Amino acid sequence: MQSLFASGPTYTYRLEVGNEDNWLTGVRAHFTVWRQDHDPFTETTDGSDYMFVSGEESSTCGGFNGLHDKVQQHSMTSDADANDDASCWWMQIVPTANYDGQGYLEGYGGTLNYHQWQTLWVK
Repeated sequence: MQSLFASGPTYTYRLEVGNEDNWLTGVRAHFTVWRQDHDPFTETTDGSDYMFVSGEESSTCGGFNGLHDKVQQHSMTSDADANDDASCWWMQIVPTANYDGQGYLEGYGGTLNYHQWQTLWVK
């Protein structure tokens, strides 16, 4: 795919979260589709290459602007930028633990929400 922002490849992502059952049978509660030019598991760009495509955007941590490599308490990758406070980790992507046994975290609507399942699709 031709890059929208830089000379490297562009990745398209879809994040979905749901409140019941599992990702095969459950109904999703929220989803976001976006593009970015960096690998969120090895790089961070503070959103300079983020492009919203569809769905809804999380409003935590100064607003969603793509995923970045930032290991935090409960996740390996999140929407937290390099300069965000350590408490900014509401989008729990590639979790290291099920947060306090309550589920996966996200920040849609600017509040802390728990979900039974999440999926992250990459193209």
